[in-house]
Amino acid sequence: MDQQLTACVRKLLKYGYLPKRYFQSLPPDQSSIVGDILIEKEGKYLVKGSELHRLLLIAIEVGLSREAIISSISWKTFEEVVRLLLEINSFNVKKHLRMRHHGKLFEIDLFATKEGRALAVECKYWRRRFTNRIGKAVRDLNFKMEVLKSLQPPIKAEGILVLPLLHGPSYRVENIVVTDIFQLGDYLSHTY
Repeated sequence: MDQQLTACVRKLLKYGYLPKRYFQSLPPDQSSIVGDILIEKEGKYLVKGSELHRLLLIAIEVGLSREAIISSISWKTFEEVVRLLLEINSFNVKKHLRMRHHGKLFEIDLFATKEGRALAVECKYWRRRFTNRIGKAVRDLNFKMEVLKSLQPPIKAEGILVLPLLHGPSYRVENIVVTDIFQLGDYLSHTY
């Protein structure tokens, strides 16, 4: 792919917008690739919130590595893409579900429901080696799922731990699915 388009996609990933003159300097065949995910506002072209997941796909298409994509996005964008993937798969999503248990406050990043099923989703935007942290994150999520069961009425949820990048397929640790942002959509569409 053209270096100008690749640079454009990198800027969109990092900043979420392009200056108007930068977007207008793209040749028509390249501006059409990203144009339908952008909205013009105040002299900038912003990525439509509902199109963040498509921006990741475009980034892959223009040849950016998964590592480059992950290093270009913020934790907030990471969590927002996970939310969008859940909604695309017909889940109703509540961000930052807070609950009290024995006087302590706990939070689940994304709580998703669909046809009587519930998912407790934790987004871990770790950029460095994280294999030694997965065990603790799984234990924490299992505890939060136990807190959900202790509520009135009790809520039985399945747990998903979403990481930026796995070097291999999704897997289970105890009863928690560990997956990455690039495999999450396939996992949801095939499982739910």
